[in-house]
Amino acid sequence: WGYCSSCTEVALIACGQWVTCPTWSDGSNQDCTKAPTLSSNSWGGGQGDSFYNGVINAWHAAGITPVFAIGNSGPLCSTANSPGDQNVISVGASTAANGLALFSSKGPSIEG
Repeated sequence: WGYCSSCTEVALIACGQWVTCPTWSDGSNQDCTKAPTLSSNSWGGGQGDSFYNGVINAWHAAGITPVFAIGNSGPLCSTANSPGDQNVISVGASTAANGLALFSSKGPSIEG
């Protein structure tokens, strides 16, 4: 799928589906046995955005652990962004000295 800094919801859903059941780059040769056990992502949205839940739920059902960036809206608490504020493992930004970056979002999510 390559890199894009502003993907459409259709593209993100297609990406999520591909992770669940990978194909060759031309869309052929689907092989769900090639699905990962963990998928690390940096998709971003506002807080409490349930759009991502379909992909997240499909990954959980397929045995894939979803890991998402929590966002760059820090430094205050409760700045976690979707999908990092959903039912996933959330990851903040760190400094070169292995500390929490000032711009990193923080939990808890708006839903606690």
